Amino acid sequence: MKFSQDDGRRTTDDRRPSLLSRNPVRLALLALCLLAWGLRLYRLDAQSLWYDEGVTATLAQRSLGDLTTWTAHDIQPPLYYYVIWGWGRLAGWSAWRLRFVSVWWGVLAVPLLAVLAHRLIRLHSAAVVAALLIATHPLLVYYSQEARMYTMLVTLGILVGYQLLRCRSNPDWRQWTLYLVVATPAVYTHYFAFFLLLALGLAFLIDGLFGQSLATALRDRRLHVFLLTHLLLSLIYLAWIGALVGQLTSDASYWQGQ
Repeated sequence: MKFSQDDGRRTTDDRRPSLLSRNPVRLALLALCLLAWGLRLYRLDAQSLWYDEGVTATLAQRSLGDLTTWTAHDIQPPLYYYVIWGWGRLAGWSAWRLRFVSVWWGVLAVPLLAVLAHRLIRLHSAAVVAALLIATHPLLVYYSQEARMYTMLVTLGILVGYQLLRCRSNPDWRQWTLYLVVATPAVYTHYFAFFLLLALGLAFLIDGLFGQSLATALRDRRLHVFLLTHLLLSLIYLAWIGALVGQLTSDASYWQGQ
């Protein structure tokens, strides 16, 4: 598919095959999703909650106001705790039920990474290999069995990368709105999401503007929309920026390591 450099409109049809156009690929991805479920559910409650998971369980049983106030002085934003706050009231507070949220995010990451890999490389084999790696990677399986926010962050990060690729090929306001919709929960899930957005943003700008003169790049509509979208993201994050700055200034060990 080709696009005009100025406005990103389509000039030819995309006739490349979709990821699910072949039965063997569909079956392979389904099998890998089932494998991911099995690995993540196996002995899910074999161990009791450890300290950080206990923090999750304790916070989620508080009121939303208390939860938010406590989290503002902690080392993570509050969105994951909000999710557990609602889930726990529906499903209960056992270790198995608390960890199931991470299982769900971990399994969801498998097909999403396959779609992202296929969009990047346009090879069915790349999608299957990517799904195999994320389904079986020991560290990802481990964190998919922990009642913490890390698997949720991984999955949202995959969505951010995928949507940025869509913005690259079709940069209209609807695609950038969807990018904003997935980037906002990512930064409200974990502070380190900002590093991911920075890396992806630099890749987007280098890919789109490399080789242009400075004057041409400054007039490029893609740059304007990119900057406007991230300005809107910054405005949405204003509600939590005080907590972020407070964490930066009060706990150097979290950011720099000791």
